Amino acid sequence: YVLPNDHTYFGDSLKCAKKPDHVDFEVKTSQWKAKSDFKRIIKTDSFNVNMKGKVNDDEDNNHYHGTITNKSRYNAKDVEVVLIFKKDKKVVFVSKVDVGSLRADETKEFNTIMDSHFEYDALSFYGQLKNVEKA
Repeated sequence: YVLPNDHTYFGDSLKCAKKPDHVDFEVKTSQWKAKSDFKRIIKTDSFNVNMKGKVNDDEDNNHYHGTITNKSRYNAKDVEVVLIFKKDKKVVFVSKVDVGSLRADETKEFNTIMDSHFEYDALSFYGQLKNVEKA
């Protein structure tokens, strides 16, 4: 899902029979109404992610750690942090970190470990709900 005036930065649920050269999405609506069975839909920018640092271990794995804060007024279930690694403005690797539940105004630490055998020159990250909570 993408809410009005919200953004999605990475999606991995698109299924195609044949790999396309590229995909462009645009969603337009003159008026938006939440479906009656949805509640507590939290926008991406309601999660504040702070990357604290990176540590390389003896097995040449990178550990990325930081904090995520739920700045919305709703408690959230199934929260994840998405880390997007890019080289020359192209995505080379994506890592998702399951945070679990995050109450309104709660901050939690997260940590992810990954093989460091890929090159990147930019890292972006954000928090999102994995699933929209049903009423």
